[in-house]
Amino acid sequence: GYDPARAVGVPTDLADPAVVDWDGDGRPAATVAIRVPVLGSIELYVAQRAHVRLEGQTDAGTGVTRGAVDFEHFEQRTLGASHRMFEANPDMWPDPARSGFELRRIAPGAGCAEARESFPAD
Repeated sequence: GYDPARAVGVPTDLADPAVVDWDGDGRPAATVAIRVPVLGSIELYVAQRAHVRLEGQTDAGTGVTRGAVDFEHFEQRTLGASHRMFEANPDMWPDPARSGFELRRIAPGAGCAEARESFPAD
């Protein structure tokens, strides 16, 4: 949600000139949509800086690579929200024990539907 070349650290305000419409949805920063019972749809406008390293192994038979995510740095700020109750910055930290990844090859030219079919829901 921000241009690190124009910032010193993660911005703390939507008015910071380093904040950009990262996802191109016409709203500032990166938009995270959440649904809250009683309140309905809420949008959070966030900026995040993370440095992660993927560590894993490839299964020679399937070609699937699985592994763990090593968080070397993680920082996130909520810069604004569509409901003021969510304009907060609680302490956050990654949970390495619940953070993993899986990489699979898909056919050249495959679209979203084919990618979803490659990763059936658990």
